[in-house]
Amino acid sequence: MDQSYGRGLNSGILVLAVIPYIILAGIVWLFFRKKIKEKVLSILHRK
Repeated sequence: MDQSYGRGLNSGILVLAVIPYIILAGIVWLFFRKKIKEKVLSILHRK
């Protein structure tokens, strides 16, 4: 095996490890987007 195969394998493992966090963040955003928006707007209007 050459090193490029190992790099590709590591990249694939990294992608597979990150995908659940991206999905979880999307689900959290879908459920809490109204609260998140209200919080951001209140912080922006406070200044």
